[in-house]
Amino acid sequence: MKKQVHLLAALFLVCSTLFAAASPGAHLIVRFEKGVAPNTIQVQVANLQKTRTRIAIQDLSGKVWFSEYVVKEDGYAKNLNLSGMPQGQYVVFVKNARTQCSKTFRFAAGEIVFFEPSLPQPGQSSVIFDAGSAGKGIARIAAGAQSLRVQLANLGAQGALIRLCGLGGNLVLEHKAGGHTGFAKTIDLAGLDAGAYFLLVQSGSAALVQQLELSDAGIQLGALEQMPVLQRPDMVKN
Repeated sequence: MKKQVHLLAALFLVCSTLFAAASPGAHLIVRFEKGVAPNTIQVQVANLQKTRTRIAIQDLSGKVWFSEYVVKEDGYAKNLNLSGMPQGQYVVFVKNARTQCSKTFRFAAGEIVFFEPSLPQPGQSSVIFDAGSAGKGIARIAAGAQSLRVQLANLGAQGALIRLCGLGGNLVLEHKAGGHTGFAKTIDLAGLDAGAYFLLVQSGSAALVQQLELSDAGIQLGALEQMPVLQRPDMVKN
């Protein structure tokens, strides 16, 4: 009898947990990973709550290469085939009226390489990134009320490329700083539509992508991702 009581209590606890996870306002559950088949990315999404949701891939210049909408569904699972897409850097994302989730990756020579989370060193506000032959670069991205401050150091002579794009939208800004070992720029976002954006900072073979959300309350910085060091020469071309 005690075993039955314990079993019922455990079942009640599990059901309560599942109900809480699916309650209104619960977080979207998203998983991106390399597919089993060549040139594929597996996208799995749960807790859609029948919200109209977009799944898409765009390059870091703003061009959308794949896009579809899921309507009146609670979940989604699909292998996205990249065959025919050119070598380059992309972001795959899931986005709806409640939230969005994205992951940056590089597709080259049939290989998919996901960017890695990049965090400041303890007690610091800057991140260190590997600029290949130029050594270790330093980047700091800070948000003001309606602007972004980008500071770069130790770039060698290769300079940097800065791009701001809407997530699922067009290229908003592009700036090239050539031949400078250091760089600083304030990007004014006043007048832009509210929504999700990403900022690309590229120097040589190194690339950082900063996700951000623009709203009436200001700018909220999201994940900062870094391209892992590339070992093969044919994967460092743009």
